[in-house]
Amino acid sequence: MLIYEGNIFSEEDCNHLLNSAKNFTTSKLYYTRDQGVKREIISKNQRNSLQYDFDLLKSNPMFSKLNNILENFGYRLKCEFLLCNIIKYEIGHFIFKHRHDTDGDSFLTFVIQLDNSENYQGGDFLYWLDDKEYKMNRNRGYGAMLSADIEHEVLKVTEGVRHSFVVFIKLNDLENIKSKKIF
Repeated sequence: MLIYEGNIFSEEDCNHLLNSAKNFTTSKLYYTRDQGVKREIISKNQRNSLQYDFDLLKSNPMFSKLNNILENFGYRLKCEFLLCNIIKYEIGHFIFKHRHDTDGDSFLTFVIQLDNSENYQGGDFLYWLDDKEYKMNRNRGYGAMLSADIEHEVLKVTEGVRHSFVVFIKLNDLENIKSKKIF
């Protein structure tokens, strides 16, 4: 299910993230097999993008912004940091329609637009709910929190460069702060 969609990061947050991303590497794509063993998929027809990995510390105001959204749904981050990615899509880059591991490795995903929409063409973030297709708002700082079972993709960028912030929240990163879980 789509859990949340709206403005998450400020203009300043987006600028800070983009200015801090220096050394991009080729994005990886993994799947989990028997007994939770992760295997890398090497296939340019499924994903073509670059990424910058970093830790978002609990002391960072952006960590608090993510945590505030989670608290609205009965959860709180109990970890000291989150491993985050800035994904860079250049002309021809995309990621195919997929969903995340539902074996507990990825419970929730935040995806947040970092660029102004006029900086690139194509590159729309699409997701599906009950077999109906939706397109996420392209405004800078706008994002979504998705559960692991939501199919989604990023269409091929045809002009410019698109950046997005992505973080996978594991179930063991969270504590339940309400007596009944919302999702």
